[in-house]
Amino acid sequence: MDNPKHYIREIREAHEQLDHRALAHIEICPLCRSEYEVYRKIEHTVQHMPQYTAPLMLRDLILQRVIRPAYKLWHLFLGLTAAILSPMVLVYLDRSYQLIYMGDRAMMYTFIMYGVLVPGVIMPLSSMLFRRYRATIEHFSDNVDAFLEKHGQ
Repeated sequence: MDNPKHYIREIREAHEQLDHRALAHIEICPLCRSEYEVYRKIEHTVQHMPQYTAPLMLRDLILQRVIRPAYKLWHLFLGLTAAILSPMVLVYLDRSYQLIYMGDRAMMYTFIMYGVLVPGVIMPLSSMLFRRYRATIEHFSDNVDAFLEKHGQ
């Protein structure tokens, strides 16, 4: 054969699942054999690495970075500001311009909207702040417990 098929892509994708033709080719092809040996060494090294337990604080920091909410802090502050100011604006507009389309129930609609917006903004804000500072709070709590144990006796 003048132009033999190389199995580089197959080796990189799943070197442990190569068929007999690929393995026979690896025996005679230096390029494929060196690629195959690299992946075998990587697999062997990873399998024989010592097992270490990550500190809990590191785990929490990684989770904080990976699991981020879709909203930013300024989104929540803007929503909270809108939730607080919206009833005042509607009451002002109702008195000034007599919001006819809302009829006699303008105040009721205002406070229904206010009752929906505030929990919808405050709950994500408190959740986000708790997630962001949980590791710091737990670390502080552990330090206080250690201090109390040391000096409490």
